[in-house]
This record gives sequence, C-alpha cells and structure tokens, in this order.
Amino acid sequence: MHEAALVEHCYAFLCWLMSRPETEIAVATHSLFLLALHHGVLELPGGKGFDAPVKFRTGELRSMVIQETAAPTAPGPLLADG
Repeated sequence: MHEAALVEHCYAFLCWLMSRPETEIAVATHSLFLLALHHGVLELPGGKGFDAPVKFRTGELRSMVIQETAAPTAPGPLLADG
C-alpha cells in the first residue's frame, strides 16, 4: 500500500473513532498503522509535529488522549494526479 493511501486509511479510521459515543476505547493494530497515524494524521498540541519517528514495540500498550480540532483549510488539491 502506498504511504499516502495508508495515511488516508488512518484518517478515515480516526474520523470513525471520533464519531463513537465511547470516551475510552482500546485499539490494537500494526505498528506501521500507528506510525502512519502519528506522523500523517495526528499533531502535538499547538500544531507541532513529532521531532523523531514515534516507534512502537510488539505488544506495547500506550494510553493517549486525542482531541479533535478544526482542520486547516487546504490551499488546493491535496494529491496530485498521476
């Protein structure tokens, strides 16, 4: 799967997750999906990116709080044709 397509899947998953009524949810997935989620979809508070790749180990458990904010307006098409 192309990296951009993986990030799109991560974004769609996060949108679905945020639409759920539950306030605490457990997610089990592959480390590459989590890597794409962290670096392609999520931002640190203040709009900052991550300084270094966020790595996950096999069977690792982490707690996170994800807060929804308004998305910035894109200046044009997000993906180029071709």
